[in-house]
Order: sequence, then C-alpha cells, then structure tokens
Amino acid sequence: MANIHAGSDYDYNRRQLLKLAGKGVVLGAAGLSLPNLLFMREAAGVNLDPNLQLFDGFLQIFFTGGPGIGQDIADFKDPAENPTTTFNPINLGVNDVYNNPMRVTDAIENIATMAMGDPAISLAVVRSMRHNSNNHGQGQQHNTSWWEGGLMNMMPAIAPTMAYYMQGKGIGIPSVIVNGNNGNNANSANGNVRIPTALSVTVGGNQGNNPVVEALNLPQGVDQARYTRRKAMLDQMNAKFLQANPDQMAQAYEKATKDAFDITMKGEAAQAFDLNGATILPSGNNGIAQRATLSQNLLLAGVPYVSMGIGGNDYHGNANDSVTNNWVNNVDVFLPAMLTNLKNSGKRYLIQLCGDFDRTPDGKGGFSGAGRDHWGHAQSHILVGVNQPKLKTTAAGDTGPRGVGTVNETRRSGQPGGLTDPFPMAAMGYVVYRGMGINLFQPDGYYDIPTQLREAPPVERQIGLTDGVKLSNFLIA
Repeated sequence: MANIHAGSDYDYNRRQLLKLAGKGVVLGAAGLSLPNLLFMREAAGVNLDPNLQLFDGFLQIFFTGGPGIGQDIADFKDPAENPTTTFNPINLGVNDVYNNPMRVTDAIENIATMAMGDPAISLAVVRSMRHNSNNHGQGQQHNTSWWEGGLMNMMPAIAPTMAYYMQGKGIGIPSVIVNGNNGNNANSANGNVRIPTALSVTVGGNQGNNPVVEALNLPQGVDQARYTRRKAMLDQMNAKFLQANPDQMAQAYEKATKDAFDITMKGEAAQAFDLNGATILPSGNNGIAQRATLSQNLLLAGVPYVSMGIGGNDYHGNANDSVTNNWVNNVDVFLPAMLTNLKNSGKRYLIQLCGDFDRTPDGKGGFSGAGRDHWGHAQSHILVGVNQPKLKTTAAGDTGPRGVGTVNETRRSGQPGGLTDPFPMAAMGYVVYRGMGINLFQPDGYYDIPTQLREAPPVERQIGLTDGVKLSNFLIA
C-alpha cells in the first residue's frame, strides 16, 4: 500500500499495518502521515451512538495552578464566611438542585448575563468534585483524565480517549491539544497501545508555517492536478495489493488514503488551524486570545475535542489580583464572544472550565495578601452549554457556607461540616463522554471510561457509575 504524501511510493504488508496501528500515535506526535491516522480509525471500526449524543464539540479550558472557582467564581459565599473576597454576588434567577438560589460572582458577569438572557446559553456548576489531593501534578492529572488514584496512571487521559472515539469526525481530526498550561499528562495514553494521542499545536508566529498546517495542505510544489494524478497512480499500484490482500486491514488503509486525499484537497482542516487573517477573540492577554481563537475555530470546523489552558492560578498571595487578571480581564471577555460565534453556527457545544483544585476561603496556613492554600477536598467545575437546552442552568453539590465542608474534613477550616453530594472525577467523565455519544455500557452490563481500551477488572469499571448517573440527572433534563 502506498502513501499519497510520500515523495516515493512504498508498500505496507498486513503485519506492518498492524504494527502501525498498535503504536497509538497520530500526526504531530510521531510524524505519521494523515492517511496513517485515518487508517487507525478505519481499522478500529469505532462508532458512536447518535441516540446518546447531546454535543457536537467539547472544549476543556484548564486553569493550571488551582483557581478558586468555588470561592471566587461560581459559588458566591457571603463575605462574613469568605472574608478575603472582593467580588459581588449575581443571582442567576434560578435555583440549584436543592431549590436554593444559584449565585455566582461578578468575576464572570458577562458570562452570567448571557446565561440569564440567552436561552441558547446555559451555565451549570458542579460545586463538589473531589479527588483529595493538594499536589499540583496529581490534581491536574485527576482533572485531565477523570480518573483517581492509580487509575490515572493506567488509563488514557481525556484527549487520547477522545482521539480514539472521535476518529474521522468533522474535518478528520478528532482531538487537539492547543499547547500551553493544559495540565499534567493531558495527552498521555498511559501505555494503552491502541490509543492515538491528540494532535498538539502551538499558536503564535506564522501559522502558515505551522507543521500541522503544512501536513494538512497539498505537498509543497504540488498543485491539485498533479496531486490528483499522484492519487490515480497510487490507486493503480494499490489495486494489485488489494487484490492479493482482500482483508480488513488493507481495505481500511485504502479507505483512509481516500479520506486523506479528500481532506487535503478541500483544505478545510488546514484553514481551521491557520490564524493568519483570522479575527482574534478579544482578551487582555494576546497569548490567551490566540489560544482561545484557535480553539474556537477548530470547534467550528468540526473538531470534536479541543483543550486549551490558562496559567497563573496558584495564588498563595494576592488572590483577588489573580482572579481579576485571568477571569475578569480575560475569560469573561473572550468567552462571551466565543459563545456568540459558537451559537451562530447552530451546532451544540459543551465547555468545561476547571483546574487542579480549589482554594481555601481565607489566608490561613501562613499565607498573606489575601492568599489561599490548596483545597483538593472539594472543587467546582463550570459547564457552559451552547444550543443544548437539555443542559440546565443550575448547580449541584454543596460545600457549606464556608466552601470547605467535606465528609470528614476539618483541616485548615477549623469548622466541621458535611459535603453534600461529593462527586468523583469519573462522574464528570460519565456526563461528558455520554454527552459526546460514547456508549459506556458494555454487553456484560458493566460501565467503563473509556471502553474497549484495556481489560479492567469489574470493580474498576464500575467506578463512578452511580455518581455519574446522579450527576447527569442533576444537570441534564
């Protein structure tokens, strides 16, 4: 089998194709060509369940360092209980799942205004995600994989999992990491050899010279007529191979080659990655603006999963300044503009905003300047829905009046309290994977995140099922 992008043609036999499929890498990760990426999809035979799918695209915006999303952004606490806050409450006019008024802070005033006034935009908050780690690397990996404990080093992260399930969707690129503060091991398959990693791309400079853009365009010096002639010659060469090897692997590679030819001829994928001449989203930080713009454009082009990050959230001191810089001056500026553009596409999107962990609500622990310590015992995740009315504007989980209540935890706060509806990371995986159309239930009746990727004992495969269904029922009508 020949490679349409190759400078000289060469053959693959079935053993080589199997070996290629087992490497679990894609374009940008190890130099594989686009046909090889698409071949993996064809050979795997991955299918989604359209009856489950609620969203056409998912964006994870990751805040490395551990932002106080619960204390400062999405779950307003009275200043008497949260003396370091300078942000004011916004009552969204709806109740949480416990029939109490849902209040966020004016650090996301523009986003809140959209959620209140635009029926196409919904704002859901999960206040009680917990993984019990105050270590940055572990906290990040919990949130970039939706696994806890040893499983986070055994199972693929979100980006590779999406790369596996979303192969061939949209412009043919299933999963993209926009490099920069994406979180620990955000693109690790953790030894699962059948899992492709996400395509990684960095913004800035001349995007036309970006190797990803180059790989998705016609080869240098080759026009469409010559490219078509090359494809015709390749078809003739492959015909003899296919006749002698009429098996699934050979057919899969032939189909992948055709798809790669179509992708490069159309140029849609390359255009989606190219920021030259693109309208950059407004933001107080140019790097964040470019990452957000590329993320938006990839979603609009049909890439199912995108990850982008924002750093500078480890505020042991000057918490209010950090929140103002990252949220007021950046997120609350670019995200409303992005939401408008996504809404106008008519497609359905889900955006998750999260970080390593939350912060303690005061400066205890020797930190000054309104600083806060790490708090992995309860963290908040924000989910923003676009064009999907089934996702409610509401909040689930409760951390008590000080935002630190946990099941058996009084450390740092000095206050006893109970965490209402604590959710493990796998529960968020259940909501998002199912929402993207991935059927998590196996023929043997077990539940798995992700499925078909490794032989996991049933006790592992059942983690998060009850909580996942519960969280889904809270958030999705």
